[in-house]
Amino acid sequence: MTHSSHSVGDIMKINKVSIILISFLLLMITSFVILYIISTMKEQVTIELIREQAQVMDFNFILPGEAIHDSERRIPIDFDALQRLNEDIYAWIRIPGLNIDYPIVQSVDDPSYYTRRDFKRKPSMFGAIFTLPDECREFTESNTIIYGYKSMNDRMFGPLKQYLDTSFMSEFDTIKIFTPTNIYTYQVFAAMKHNSMSFMQSNQFYFAQSFESLDSILNGKYTDKIQNSDIEIKPEDRVITLSTSNLLSNQRYLIRAVLVQVEYN
Repeated sequence: MTHSSHSVGDIMKINKVSIILISFLLLMITSFVILYIISTMKEQVTIELIREQAQVMDFNFILPGEAIHDSERRIPIDFDALQRLNEDIYAWIRIPGLNIDYPIVQSVDDPSYYTRRDFKRKPSMFGAIFTLPDECREFTESNTIIYGYKSMNDRMFGPLKQYLDTSFMSEFDTIKIFTPTNIYTYQVFAAMKHNSMSFMQSNQFYFAQSFESLDSILNGKYTDKIQNSDIEIKPEDRVITLSTSNLLSNQRYLIRAVLVQVEYN
């Protein structure tokens, strides 16, 4: 009888502990979801304010060959206004066909600074779209890597996963990058999925100095790859690599595009 009483008591204690643990887990999940929703709303407000203050215009309204007076601003971004908000903003990325229309920032000395701060240097779950301190701000290197979060609501670099569809890549293969003086036009030629956080954070990946070295590093390390075989990449070409990161998984998307045109303001 005593043994049976002890067993029932032990079971009740175990049940109480289980209930407490489950309740704690549910509380943590609920807190995370609430924080995620709040962070998403704040991030959207921040982006809209930045777009408004930067007087972002739709570059597609300027037709090819259309005459533009010297007095008109050809760069559709007001970088003076942006840099008054944050001097680390040095470029703007736009991908027609996707909801990607954001500033690009670069810390002068801290590679991870913008992984947890937004474009206005405020704490953020989603960080900002950024390049590392050693990257050239004029996009003159053989391979420039641009980082951004892949959020669940398809903001920031979330829509990039669509490039793993061949027909989508064919239709929306243009990436525009604006700086205070130049407009860079790139053509997407490859998209791949990668599942290793530790590899993506390694110095080997960060400091791949050319598209050949990055191709060599990535060989065999991706799970899916789509490539436009009609585009020939030459050693002298300049390539950008858009790299996503994810709060909830190690999965990464890499989108690669080659420079096809530079326009000077």
